[in-house]
Amino acid sequence: METTYTALPSVAGLISLGDPSWGLLHIQMRLGIKESAARRLVNEPGFPKPIVNEARNRRWLPADVESFLVRKSSGDYETSKLQRINA
Repeated sequence: METTYTALPSVAGLISLGDPSWGLLHIQMRLGIKESAARRLVNEPGFPKPIVNEARNRRWLPADVESFLVRKSSGDYETSKLQRINA
């Protein structure tokens, strides 16, 4: 039997990328990134709005997340840059 390692070995058995909605851990597992990087990603302009937005339990539709990742990788979405206002 072949062993498959994921970015999140401690929770890999609890979540599946085939789940009907994704939380932050799904995104981490899908991209192989750390929690801090996943948090930055979901707060980027253009990232889909969560279908559930409870404290510590935001959920997204996997198709929406995948669509965002495709647009991001091809440069087809605009980022809004914050402008500093000098008072």
